[in-house]
Amino acid sequence: MTIQSSKYPNVFLAAQYRSGSTHMAMVICRLLGHKWMSTSMSGNGDEEQNVNACECGTLMRGGKGFVFQQHCKGTSMNSQILSAYGCEPVVVTRNIYDCLLSVKENLDKTPVCPGIFIPKDYLSWGEERKWLWVAYNVAPWIAAFATSWEETTLPHMTISYEDYFSDQVKYMGKILAHHGINDIPNQAIREAASKKDGRLAVGKVGRGKELLPSPIMKIVTNILAQYPRQVTQRLTR
Repeated sequence: MTIQSSKYPNVFLAAQYRSGSTHMAMVICRLLGHKWMSTSMSGNGDEEQNVNACECGTLMRGGKGFVFQQHCKGTSMNSQILSAYGCEPVVVTRNIYDCLLSVKENLDKTPVCPGIFIPKDYLSWGEERKWLWVAYNVAPWIAAFATSWEETTLPHMTISYEDYFSDQVKYMGKILAHHGINDIPNQAIREAASKKDGRLAVGKVGRGKELLPSPIMKIVTNILAQYPRQVTQRLTR
């Protein structure tokens, strides 16, 4: 069993794709001395969508001092498991248009997306086919992710990519305060956030609306129309 000792509680990040959550997790690890983990048994595979009860229990019974980061929805089962271990997750979202652009750019380099099936010949496709595939496969996942956390009864905090990167000191402070951590100086947060980790999903806010093809924008708009208004507003702000 993995044993981790810390005076600070565990932190669980439930993250949308390409939302800067890896950067957030690394900053938290630097600040608190935590170890970065996943409750999934399979890393970037389909199981990352689910909080693994056995792994979660083993790690959390092992002590405090973990940062958990997964691309998991707020399903009934995930919420029950997290609630059983006293987790009140931080849900990380991002503008859906910017997110889809970032996912597409990443797939064109490395065709891997946790929990999403990527055809083996994806890289040989033309741009139109790639965009259609991203729109019809990734956009529904993003909308369902946001809706699941909107509707769960599990206490949680929601933070957006846009807010976090507009003021990392302020919003990392909010993440820490959500876990009852109030003794980390702003300067320490500033220094931890300034270190380069090579995984930051850097992108100009609003770039997706500028660069997504018009037909793809229409498809995404139609997909979002099937979900609650507050979710659409959150994902398109």
